[in-house]
Amino acid sequence: CLAENTLLDVKIEDDEFDEAEFKKMTVSELNQDWNRYGSMISFYVKGPEWIKGTKVGPDTWHEVKAVHDNGIQDTVRIWTDSNTYIDATLDHKHRLSKTWKEAYRIHQNDQIWTDEGKLTVAGRRFAGKQQTYDLELETEPHAFYANGFLTHNSHSVAYSRLSYVTAYLKYYYPAEFMTALLNNEKDANSTADYLSECKRLGIEVRTPDANNSDIKYTVKDNIVYM
Repeated sequence: CLAENTLLDVKIEDDEFDEAEFKKMTVSELNQDWNRYGSMISFYVKGPEWIKGTKVGPDTWHEVKAVHDNGIQDTVRIWTDSNTYIDATLDHKHRLSKTWKEAYRIHQNDQIWTDEGKLTVAGRRFAGKQQTYDLELETEPHAFYANGFLTHNSHSVAYSRLSYVTAYLKYYYPAEFMTALLNNEKDANSTADYLSECKRLGIEVRTPDANNSDIKYTVKDNIVYM
């Protein structure tokens, strides 16, 4: 979810008059206009035509399917300099040089995509509780520019189901859940984050053991082995 003051490039089309208006709007303003006029006019946001690996396509306009008010939530700020930043919830995904990554997993010196190309992340910090909103887009790649950063469409229903399932697994099977995360993570910084989370959850992580370790992380009797 994006903080309410996040700026978007928006195209507004009135099919009846065959006219288009282009303007910058905050996500909060878009939410208000969507609720008032969404049934009568079409809203579009600027984003890449396609994303393939390390390449991002030319700009185009993606139709907004819905705008969701997700209430007040904890947010983190990612910035490249004092004037270029984005505030979003911890799990909101931004595009790095090769992959999508949640805001809380983005680190200093990561390469992040913006409408000016790839820039270096200068830092990440907690940005407090803020009113947040999410967009749903009609078309692939379900990505758009927000405050100039390439960010992801919400897929809010799918995310809600996924969040429920992952929360259930983490609560009832924490060692198995964290082992699965460690085995599917290629970024060293994120692996360190997961190991810290194991420590916070009271999960013991041991160095390789000839009798219990495998070629990847494995779990036995609630102990994670490298």
